[in-house]
Amino acid sequence: MTNNYDKGGSFTAPGARILIVDDIATNLKLVEGLLEPYRVTVDACLSGAEAVELIKQRSYDVVFMDHMMPEMDGVITTALIRAMQGGRYKNMPIIAFTANTVAGVREMLLERGLTDFLTKPIDISKLDEILSRWIPAEKQNRETETGKELILLVDDNPANLRLGINILEEKYDVATAPSAEKMFNLLENNRPVLILLDADMPQMDGYEAIKILKSKPETEKIPVIFITETGDSADKEKGLALGAIDYVFKPFDPAPFIVCIESHIKEGKKS
Repeated sequence: MTNNYDKGGSFTAPGARILIVDDIATNLKLVEGLLEPYRVTVDACLSGAEAVELIKQRSYDVVFMDHMMPEMDGVITTALIRAMQGGRYKNMPIIAFTANTVAGVREMLLERGLTDFLTKPIDISKLDEILSRWIPAEKQNRETETGKELILLVDDNPANLRLGINILEEKYDVATAPSAEKMFNLLENNRPVLILLDADMPQMDGYEAIKILKSKPETEKIPVIFITETGDSADKEKGLALGAIDYVFKPFDPAPFIVCIESHIKEGKKS
């Protein structure tokens, strides 16, 4: 199956744990229900004070923090969490959860220590974006509807795309893109387990593209293997320095090509 990836991607993350903080019990139940398809472990509490105690006891991948709560609001609670245990939680994703959409509120919350912003009522696509961005990539299971994992193959030569599909499609779903620009369009709604990226393309080559991939939280942890027609060691070192994990050469030799890909996907799951 190829390139049927424009409907918006989802995933499961059974190894992830999420905390929801809201002083209204019905809101907690609503968010718990929306999180069910992701198969995450969910804890919920009704106050900032309870949230602080839970975070002392357990490790969370993402916290959804209600902005407006009595006694300790979301901003005060976040400040306390950030200061706990010598700053141990300074980088923990804490997502502002609010019905306040007044201009400037988002910026204020981010300045006060919140990591991201989700409005009430919840837009399911926005929730998916938030979870995709902040749950660690290694905990996200990106199998497609066929049950196969998704690989993104990027090359401006149609013959290379066809060959790559022929080699990979028995074990993987393969999305293809003829340019870096098309790759970024696909990545708006999909998270492949691996990107095979042509180093030499017109307009934007693989080296420029990987810089952008590694600069974005939502794509920085996706493994990238460069594909190239040359064995130039300087080019290889350049790609590895920019964050690629390996190189494969064109035209693809099926046996070593699939072995390389499978070994890196397995290694990524271990890390």
